[in-house]
Amino acid sequence: MGQGMGQGEGMGMNMGADLEIDATDLPEPEQVARGMEVYETICSACHTMDPPVNLAPPFTHVARHVLMENPNRADFSAHVVDYVTQPSADASVLPAHAIEQFGIMPPQPIGEGRLEDVAAYLWTLALEAHAQMAEGSGGMGGGMMGGMSNGAGGNGG
Repeated sequence: MGQGMGQGEGMGMNMGADLEIDATDLPEPEQVARGMEVYETICSACHTMDPPVNLAPPFTHVARHVLMENPNRADFSAHVVDYVTQPSADASVLPAHAIEQFGIMPPQPIGEGRLEDVAAYLWTLALEAHAQMAEGSGGMGGGMMGGMSNGAGGNGG
């Protein structure tokens, strides 16, 4: 699992356009669709897809930060499952200012299978954002995917 990014690193900095990511390691479309459904029914209560923010960081920003620390899909998925069920500042991959602004999300009562679906959806968002960065568009856009958490409290992804 990835550790948090350096204190003070901003979301707008070069986010690893040179990472070695296996973009061919794609989840099944059915799994991505199930993950999108979880995002829409649970995660979107706090996470917008893109700015402006709601109660938690935008899902596309979360996706990119998780990818930066977990550039292979198995580690990415494990991080999402572990973090959503047991969130902590130490396990967060978001910059310190995001944790200060939103706090740490509350644990989410989402079954592991559904969390793996969310991770698959988030992986596709991360790949899309990474491709946009590599092309120089710098996009964090939501494009085809989105979502990770819910709860009344803040959400530090």
